[in-house]
Amino acid sequence: MPPLIGAPGIPNRLIITDDDPLVIEPEDGMSPGRVDFAQVTNLAVPGHTVEDSLTARPDFPIDDLTDLVLGLPGLLLGISRSQVEWAEASPFTAGPPTTILVWLGPNDTLVAATEADASLLTPGDAFKDAYEEMMDRLGATGAEIVVANVPDATVIPFLTPAEDLAAAFGIPTGLPRPILGIGPGDFVTPRAFPVIEAIVNMEASPLLPADVVLDAGEVARIRAATKAFNKFIAKKAEEHGAALFDVHGFLNRIDAEGAVVDGTAPTTDFLGGLFSLDGVHPTNIGYALLANEFIEVMNAHFGAAIPPLDDDELAAILASDPLVFAAPAPVTTAVESMPVATADAIRAVLLGR
Repeated sequence: MPPLIGAPGIPNRLIITDDDPLVIEPEDGMSPGRVDFAQVTNLAVPGHTVEDSLTARPDFPIDDLTDLVLGLPGLLLGISRSQVEWAEASPFTAGPPTTILVWLGPNDTLVAATEADASLLTPGDAFKDAYEEMMDRLGATGAEIVVANVPDATVIPFLTPAEDLAAAFGIPTGLPRPILGIGPGDFVTPRAFPVIEAIVNMEASPLLPADVVLDAGEVARIRAATKAFNKFIAKKAEEHGAALFDVHGFLNRIDAEGAVVDGTAPTTDFLGGLFSLDGVHPTNIGYALLANEFIEVMNAHFGAAIPPLDDDELAAILASDPLVFAAPAPVTTAVESMPVATADAIRAVLLGR
């Protein structure tokens, strides 16, 4: 059971407020926070790294996501535990956990991508030490473990390839490098878009600042770290007899080939159907496809007999998903619509800013 957070969410959920031109903004209002004090069984905290799962504990005042997810009702009883500590404590009415799903590691690379700063990658040795301790402690609970690895952070539509910018901003082909200082293999974050517009309109000096550009060298560093993290995750999964979902390979295939659901082909493009308005988290149908992959590896590895979502169920989820458009999406790239507020929402989760 996840924590129940009052509308409009924390941070405020993004909504489409106009579709001609497309405008995406945070919903008005302020969330009251948790609307229930039940003990959660979904212990995941947005923005947490592997190290955070071991050491980040809630405290008073209840003013961040760690407090909201892990702090209630524990803090009211004088208890403060991290994600792993709660799993070890087995506070659940049905007894100790029988199965633990672990998808830790993406935030150890994601913040480097969203902040366009490869120096923010979790160092390799620190990642391995934390992941090993986390797996050892969860393994000691006696639960069956299912782990998912780290996706390529550049697959998410939060980042826009340099190759897509020229057409979107009316820059002649071949000129993004002299005008903006970027070239093939580079990506930009949403915070680059108002700067690019000002440069194109001759209202700002040429060349984008480094903090909105993830250059090809940084991309290579992030991908190399991701590869090393995933190799270690596979090793630990094998040692603990855990089922492993290769989400990295799954999302790369979807990115290259798309998906087919009920005769439609949702993609990883911005507003392509698989990612939400923040350009990072999946839509309802995106999560449904991920859930089926988890089920498949659990059935194969543990001999479970969990029924996956069938075609009719997937079609119903697709039809009710507010971010899957019957007609072509209003835009095909984040360049034309993703506001700076989107980047700010993600930073609020990943950096607490």
